[in-house]
Amino acid sequence: MKRYTERDAYGNADIIELSDIMPDIYGGLPFDKANALTAALNRIAAYEDTGLTPAEIERLKSENARLNNLLDDIELMIQSAESEGKT
Repeated sequence: MKRYTERDAYGNADIIELSDIMPDIYGGLPFDKANALTAALNRIAAYEDTGLTPAEIERLKSENARLNNLLDDIELMIQSAESEGKT
């Protein structure tokens, strides 16, 4: 997966293709807008840090839900067997 962000010396994300002008971009923004931009870029970088595509994340979420349902079913079977004295 191609990265679009990189971390600066402070650990904040910048856009790779714009890294040379990021100080100018931030310099032209009011403080609250600069903070909002930093927060958004940090979220994108955190997503990129996973190394997963959105499709892979959705597949993993579905698989996790399926496994959780299976675990719930197994726990119910164990409880039922215990109440019937089969364990």
